[in-house]
Amino acid sequence: KWKVKSEILFVFLQKINSSFQYHSLLIQDIMEQSTIFQICGLVASVCMILGYLPQAIETIRTRKTDGIALPTFLMTGVGSIAFMIQGLLNEPNIIWSLVLTNFVTTICSCIVFGIKIYNYYFKDSRSKQPS
Repeated sequence: KWKVKSEILFVFLQKINSSFQYHSLLIQDIMEQSTIFQICGLVASVCMILGYLPQAIETIRTRKTDGIALPTFLMTGVGSIAFMIQGLLNEPNIIWSLVLTNFVTTICSCIVFGIKIYNYYFKDSRSKQPS
């Protein structure tokens, strides 16, 4: 009687052990994917900021917005806000690289958009009026 119970217990423990080994490998695989996910996110963040910031800095410094399309910066700003919200709503694992990158691009878009609007409605309207 005890031998049968001990064999059943032994088989049961073997199944649990193999299940733990499987789950351990699965968790390890997820962790490796998570690391790759984080690295890709950080690389994308750096590239986005380095690609976007020079245009914003140049516009802020020179105040020239002739070559900037207003709908483009408006859509970029709205897209950045949407990505920022997506990163924040990914609870409990907030995607900080997504949030911070799009925070920077949103601020830059707002500044460039403001300069563009100022130039279009105030500066250009003064130069178009007859003296």
